[in-house]
Amino acid sequence: MNPRPPLPPESSGQALRIKLRQVTRRYREVSALEATAWGLLAAFGVLLISVWLDLAFELTPVWRAAVPVIAAFVGLTLTVALIYQRVRCFTPSKAARLVDETAQARGMVISGWNLQQADANQTRGTFPATAGLAQLAIANAGVLAKPISLRQAVPWRPAARPWAAILALSLLVGIVALFTSQFAAAQWRRFAHPWDDAPPASYLLLTITPGDADVRYGDSMEIYVAPAATPLEEVELVLVRAEQEETAPMFRDNNGGYRALLTRLTEPAEYYVRAFRARSEKHDIRILTAPEIESVQVVVSPPAYAGGIGRYRGKLPRTGIAGLPGTQVQFTVTSQRPLSGGSLTVTSGDQTQTIELEPSIEQPEITVGTITIQAAGKFELQVRDIDGQQSRESIAGTITLIADQRPFVRILKPQPNSLATPAAHLPIEIAGEDDYGVARLSLYRSLNGSRPLPLDIPILTPAPTSKVETIYLPLSAYGLEAGDEIKLFARVEDNHPDPAQSVETPVVTVRIISQQEFEQMLRQREGLNVLMSKYRQAQRMLEKLRQKTRELQEKNAKKKGLIPKTDKAAAEELAKQLREAAQALAKAAKHALPYDIDQQLTPKLEELIQRLEQAADDLERRLERLVDTSQLAELHAELAELSALLGQQSDLYGESAMVPLEQLEQAMPILVGVARFKQLVKAQRDLAERLAAVKGKDGEDNPALKARMRDLQEEQEGLRAELDSLLTDLQEAAENLPTGERFDKMRKNVTDFVTMLRESDAAAEMSQAEQGLAEFTGTKAHQHAVRAAEILEQFQNESEDAAKQSLQFLFAIPGLGQSLSNTAGQILGEMGLGAGQAGRSASRRGKVGLYGEMPSMAAMNEQGSEGISAVGGENPDLPTMLDLMTPGAASGGGSLGEVPLRYRQRVAEYFRRLSAEIQQSEEIQEEPSP
Repeated sequence: MNPRPPLPPESSGQALRIKLRQVTRRYREVSALEATAWGLLAAFGVLLISVWLDLAFELTPVWRAAVPVIAAFVGLTLTVALIYQRVRCFTPSKAARLVDETAQARGMVISGWNLQQADANQTRGTFPATAGLAQLAIANAGVLAKPISLRQAVPWRPAARPWAAILALSLLVGIVALFTSQFAAAQWRRFAHPWDDAPPASYLLLTITPGDADVRYGDSMEIYVAPAATPLEEVELVLVRAEQEETAPMFRDNNGGYRALLTRLTEPAEYYVRAFRARSEKHDIRILTAPEIESVQVVVSPPAYAGGIGRYRGKLPRTGIAGLPGTQVQFTVTSQRPLSGGSLTVTSGDQTQTIELEPSIEQPEITVGTITIQAAGKFELQVRDIDGQQSRESIAGTITLIADQRPFVRILKPQPNSLATPAAHLPIEIAGEDDYGVARLSLYRSLNGSRPLPLDIPILTPAPTSKVETIYLPLSAYGLEAGDEIKLFARVEDNHPDPAQSVETPVVTVRIISQQEFEQMLRQREGLNVLMSKYRQAQRMLEKLRQKTRELQEKNAKKKGLIPKTDKAAAEELAKQLREAAQALAKAAKHALPYDIDQQLTPKLEELIQRLEQAADDLERRLERLVDTSQLAELHAELAELSALLGQQSDLYGESAMVPLEQLEQAMPILVGVARFKQLVKAQRDLAERLAAVKGKDGEDNPALKARMRDLQEEQEGLRAELDSLLTDLQEAAENLPTGERFDKMRKNVTDFVTMLRESDAAAEMSQAEQGLAEFTGTKAHQHAVRAAEILEQFQNESEDAAKQSLQFLFAIPGLGQSLSNTAGQILGEMGLGAGQAGRSASRRGKVGLYGEMPSMAAMNEQGSEGISAVGGENPDLPTMLDLMTPGAASGGGSLGEVPLRYRQRVAEYFRRLSAEIQQSEEIQEEPSP
């Protein structure tokens, strides 16, 4: 029997089974997608409902943390349930029915599937005809089902609807979040970080300061709420301590914000601010229980001998503490907690000392300790509270040991090298200083090498830090002669107790010279001032006597009756002063000066003396005739006549004597300047000729040559400085000339000369010569020095024109022209500026103190007139005429002597140290460079 051939797939029902399996699988996929969408919608709904509930009731952090879990659980459960229900309900028969409906087979697909199931279950009949018909029906069902599209059989539409709902809901939530970003962000923070303290969303934004804070035990804390865009009402502060809430109102300030103050915080807490239904974040207040140092006060008490200098009471200085050895320093440390003590550690070199701080009985937050400064070092402070807790931070600083400096003493007058006449009253001015007190100041004197004898100067108690004393030695009482020598030095001791520090000054030597030598040297120094002083004193005396006469006259002008005894006595005193003035002027007139103009003007002075003597005689005789019964009118008439006489003599004397001398005084500065310029030209030419010896010697390594070039450089520098000083003095002299035709031409010539000389290259060439010497280039130095000399020599004619014009101005004075011109030459000669004299620059002259009296001025000094003793040599520190023409020069002046006494204490430390160093350096000769 031949086997049955295999049936095609359509006839075997395989195509129908495949199609039904595909439909079933697609149905399950669509159902799963749809179930997932509904699950997501359910979870989304749970989240939205939770957010709404949180806005309404402010869910706890546990609920906020559980919401995502609940939403996920709801969504997942719904998804699984829907999938299970759909899969369970979708049987093969439903799949065959769905395929039959899609293929519009009118039950043929269902019939074919049923026959297939009967065949599989062997419930179909065994008749061949029946089996053939069934096989045909199954094959037909497979043919009908095969072309069916799965999209048609099971469309995506059921799953698309929930997903569209998800999309729409997401867009809606996104739009709401976009327009309410504050709300969305707040709720996101609350649910994304449920355990963090994020306040619920609100239209009010509460920003508070300081947030989380560390507060020291017992301190206060201020809480501030910044102003909001929406006005706040009923703002209150909520303080949470031990799970209990305390509320306190907050008060509005001028800026629109709210403030509250929490006082005496001793326990940790949590706080936040709320207004209406909005609240801020919760912040922690942490209490620092360890003691902290709030402030350190110090009291610095110096040793008793310091006299309170260095005493300090206040806050600990940033630079630490400083004091003399033996200074006591008391530390007062304040903390925020009650203290049981503390430690003060002092370290000096390798030694360390720990001092225990003692608590204050009255104030438990304060502890006190004291140290005594003995050496420099550092200190460190720590405190300890009543619970034994040590402060976490310490206060450290430095200890500076102040050294008690040695005292300083200086003899301001006389100068280290001085000259005096046997009859001079020698002023000795001593200045002693110390940083804490001058205990003793002594002057030692010796004559011609004898043993120095001390003279102690009284010192007040407590010891002053500075002492300036002036002592006058009447040399006439010592029987001195020319050639004797007095040596002086001073000694000072400070008030340091163990032991006292002392310093002595260098020796000051005062040589005794004859009166003739003194007068000659004074004229060399003072020049025209000596001549002017002799004649000006007469003019001042006349004005003074005339003023007294007027005062007495005005006093009695409106009175009537008899002459009071006091007024008659005043008139008699006036007559006495007239006679004394005449005697003083007679003494001055007898002292002739070696000037031509003095010889011509002396007769006028003698004539004035005669007038004064006659006026004194007349006044005395008339006063003798005035008895007690005389009327005031008679005295008034006598005084009026005397006043008129004195005025007349003053005018005559001024016209005949003072006017010519004043004109000489006006022209003299220009003559001095021209003479100085001539000497400057000669000095520059002389230097240029001497520089020829170093011409061609450039850059040689010769110590002797370098030393000489440095000396020549200093000389060239001095000449350049002299040129600048000279031009300045001439310019000032021209500007000080009076106005008028006679002076305009003189002023123009001098000004033009100064301008042209400044615009020339003379100063620049001198500077180049200096530079060449500094570089040890002899050729360059010589060339520029020669060029400078040539430029200066070109201006000699202009300078001589200015001198000639000044002399012509003097010659124009009737009757005295020749004498004034000769006197000008004589004064220049005595000053070392005459023709043919080498002379020296005013800035290079030595400083020698000169003490004594000119006879022509001594009598005037007895009258008490101001300024005369200075010219006579009692104050040699005053500038001379030549010094006035040279800035920086002063006759015999010292650096401290030129500083007013009230400023010496401020600059004493600087001047005394600097001057001592300068004096030492001047004694050391510069060694040649190797």
